[in-house]
Amino acid sequence: MGEQQVANLVYLVLLLIVLGGSFLSLYRGRLSRTVAFVVVWGLLFAALIVGYDQRGSLEAALLPERTVQTGSGTVEIRRRFDGHFYADLTINGTPVEFIVDTGASSIVISQRDAQRIGFDTAALDYSSSARTANGTVRLASIRLDEMTLGELTDRDVRAVVNSGDIETSLLGLDYLDRFERVSIENGVMVLER
Repeated sequence: MGEQQVANLVYLVLLLIVLGGSFLSLYRGRLSRTVAFVVVWGLLFAALIVGYDQRGSLEAALLPERTVQTGSGTVEIRRRFDGHFYADLTINGTPVEFIVDTGASSIVISQRDAQRIGFDTAALDYSSSARTANGTVRLASIRLDEMTLGELTDRDVRAVVNSGDIETSLLGLDYLDRFERVSIENGVMVLER
């Protein structure tokens, strides 16, 4: 521990002693009631922090259906608490969660999702590259036999597998261009064919 850290520690201990002493002298007769209030407020504050930290899990449990087919050729995707639009698609019979990413030009499949779909990621040819916000990544071109969003199915869809470590696959402009109209209103993305 350096000199500055020791000085900070001494300062904080002295501050705690002064504040604690003034707290005790101020609430001497009502100390148990005051401590109970402090504990209750502390627990409420802790619950808020845990709730905020687990908001994604809570949202998934409370709002399980994020992608909704509303009519012939129309799909609605609700914005999640983190501000992104997540779409639940089925690729070759396997459910895959995507982030709708208008900054991505292609459909980008994560390593994990590519393996789940049935691709041997070690055998793919990562011969192309792309520049992203996180640097340059290697990509392997693939074809998806079947890709379904709601009741809308596309066949023989071109996509790429990212050699990097992305958590969630990306639904880029190559897919969004298949729709006549893409709009966002009141936290809902509407895709129309």
